[in-house]
Amino acid sequence: MTSNTMVKGSFNWIACKKRIGQLILSYNARNEDLEEIEFPDSLWRIKHITKLNDSLAVIAYRWNDLHLHYDYAIWVMNEYGVKESWTKKFIIVGIFGFKRVFGYQENVEGEFILLTQSNNNPPELIKYNPRNQEIRTSSTVASSNWIGTTHVYVESLVPV
Repeated sequence: MTSNTMVKGSFNWIACKKRIGQLILSYNARNEDLEEIEFPDSLWRIKHITKLNDSLAVIAYRWNDLHLHYDYAIWVMNEYGVKESWTKKFIIVGIFGFKRVFGYQENVEGEFILLTQSNNNPPELIKYNPRNQEIRTSSTVASSNWIGTTHVYVESLVPV
């Protein structure tokens, strides 16, 4: 589980610390500071960290034994570096069956584009509308049977 993403000028990774467990390790490239950011207390198993609308976000999941599927929660840190500002954006309950979510991005319509994959099948892009909980399979990503990491590309007119 190697997730990294840049938010507010800092690189962020999932790390593990003795007696604390998982946390976010943040490195600010401007002032060369290293900071630890805690996840919310009620978080399930952490799958991936990413950036959502210039905020740090996390995909967490749990296995639902009763219905034999994964449930996913998307959390967003509203104020960067402040543990108390984590907010659960929404929960996707069991709609993917055995599929795992590897990354996501919100589009301009407020839908979430999720990269998913189930065992021995090619990865798929799925659109999820949190307003009506509608799901549409967008396309198969590749013929590859595995995904290592995902990165979100956002087109910009600002020169790099």
